[in-house]
Amino acid sequence: MGDKLSDQEKSLLEEIADGSEELLAKRAVIILMTDGGSSADNIAKEVNLTPKTVQRWQKEFTQKRLEIFPEGLLATDSVLTLVTDGKAEEKVETTSRPVKAKKAKKEKQRGRGKAKLEYPVRDTIGLEPTDSLAEAGRKVLSFHFGRMLSHEPGTRLGNDIEALHDMRVATRRMRAAFRVFSSGFRQKTVKPLLVGLRATARALGQVRDLDVFIDKLQQYQQFLPENEQAGLQLLLETWSAKRDQARQEMLAYLDSKKYRRFKKDFLKFVTTPGLGVKPISDDKPYQLRYLVPGLIYDRYEAVHAYETKLEKATPETLHQLRITFKQLRYALEFFGEILGEEGERVIEAVKALQDHLGELNDAEVASHSLRDLLAEWDHNQAYLPLTERQSPTQLAAYLEAKLEERQRLLETFPLAWARFNQPDLRRNLALAIAAL
Repeated sequence: MGDKLSDQEKSLLEEIADGSEELLAKRAVIILMTDGGSSADNIAKEVNLTPKTVQRWQKEFTQKRLEIFPEGLLATDSVLTLVTDGKAEEKVETTSRPVKAKKAKKEKQRGRGKAKLEYPVRDTIGLEPTDSLAEAGRKVLSFHFGRMLSHEPGTRLGNDIEALHDMRVATRRMRAAFRVFSSGFRQKTVKPLLVGLRATARALGQVRDLDVFIDKLQQYQQFLPENEQAGLQLLLETWSAKRDQARQEMLAYLDSKKYRRFKKDFLKFVTTPGLGVKPISDDKPYQLRYLVPGLIYDRYEAVHAYETKLEKATPETLHQLRITFKQLRYALEFFGEILGEEGERVIEAVKALQDHLGELNDAEVASHSLRDLLAEWDHNQAYLPLTERQSPTQLAAYLEAKLEERQRLLETFPLAWARFNQPDLRRNLALAIAAL
């Protein structure tokens, strides 16, 4: 496939692999697994495509790199397709792999937490400055694995969207942990675990993305006059229908042998000291107290390097910056127990700017998607009798609100960056690391 993936390419591909567009997610998984050394035949089995198709995308990526994905992908999403008639409904059904409808009884059984794996949930990770990099990584992965499992019953029930959110966050933290601690483990051991994490994140991510869209739409809708709220009902029903479909697919995955095997393998990994660990060299440092400063400063430098690009930053650049902030935040949180108390202040500052960029990205995604819906409005309405066709007025108003939100976040970003990029933050970071 040519050159190995850069850290930035890997992060962006993982974001796409977690996304709600299945075909693009498969394309990203092909590149990630190729970079990890998997054969075309094994990749084909994982993504349910032919080896020939896998080889074609490998060749395309060698020539074009990330240009094999649609332009503006990082600022768009495919979850918005209005259901206004039979044809449009068929379009929704074919946006992802169809799944047979489940009976209410089976849904209830799933909600009770079928195939639940018991694992302790701890309040602390338990790191020590003298831990080796690999065993510290195992502690971090064990901590978040327990959290992932603890939120699985609530995710299955579906009564509280935060349970699914927390389960998805746990999978993301585990993937981030593998990046931080990767040099301590053999790739052959961790590669199958990463594949399982990506598959789990994809299954959860499709539902979570729609949860966010629906929640924000309902918040907007409730502040409208009652006679205007009905103008957004069609959009709400469309997203709800797509969420129900995505949820059925998620439950099918959580009930699958593939997911149960992943949990079993992960459990073995986090409970077996020494499993998959690279040999420790006598002439190289291996304890956290020597390695953590470099691991944290590398990620801080990656964030700080964006400063020269921010004045004319594109939405894609700001999205990449958000991912880079996330990697810095996770590293700080992983090592928080052995850092000085100033580390908490640094995490708060990082989280504030990450949240700002997250809200900006959400507004950007919604704006693009709503524009696409408006462009297709007349075509979708053409299948309905004249007396049943609806006005796009409220949809246009919602787009305007999202554009105004995006503009506000863009205009206030320089101030948010200035608050982050202060000598006090660098001083607190240095003091936090000095505690080692």
